[in-house]
Amino acid sequence: MKASWKGKRGTPSERGYGHDWVKLRNNYIRHNPLCEHRGPGCRGMARIVHHVKPVTERPDLRLERSNLMSVCDPCHRQLHNEKSPGVVVAVCGAPASGKTTYVRDRISPGEFVWDWDDVRDALGLSPESTVGETWMLKDIRSTIVQRVCSGAISKTLWMIITSPLTASKIADQYIIMDRSESECVATIKDRYRESSSRSAERRVLRVVSDWFTRYGHLSGTNGDCSALRTALGIPPGSPTQGDIIS
Repeated sequence: MKASWKGKRGTPSERGYGHDWVKLRNNYIRHNPLCEHRGPGCRGMARIVHHVKPVTERPDLRLERSNLMSVCDPCHRQLHNEKSPGVVVAVCGAPASGKTTYVRDRISPGEFVWDWDDVRDALGLSPESTVGETWMLKDIRSTIVQRVCSGAISKTLWMIITSPLTASKIADQYIIMDRSESECVATIKDRYRESSSRSAERRVLRVVSDWFTRYGHLSGTNGDCSALRTALGIPPGSPTQGDIIS
């Protein structure tokens, strides 16, 4: 026996979403691929075409283009007053690229921060974490992200991350700090000038070198980060999906 999708709401055609709607919907979202609502947690790329005035209230505007809006999933839930997930904003870049300062200057009351180094230190772990400790930290981070994305924690989570690739996979929005390697190195050397821990300084400088070896050729110069955008799959003209901050 085939399952019935009609239920109490009726079939899609009975509710005004028949073939004529599907044709219009596909045409509209093809010409308007980016979310037009741009609410908190917006994912940039649209997946749904929303009726501004519901079909139940204004059936005469069902196929009226001026009553349509391309939206992403989080924005669609907001427009229907459904349980809204939190927002994960990742700020990434090499050590000493200004990530922490960027977050500190923009975070609002009620929002919270995941900083790998701070969590590691709070747990009493060494900067040279073992493989097991590293996986534990990743599991904690993953759990927090899932709670925010599911709406269990309906807040903005700022994440300070080194890898742009990790940020592009787990965050709703991500910021890439575009600071030169020489600037990062100078900041680190100044930071450790009064410190006796030469090994710690060398470790951080090694991370900086590794970051620019891996991502530096993509980030370009003078703010030209088109290659990095392409590598991360950031849609052109979609700053909520990712942005380069110099």
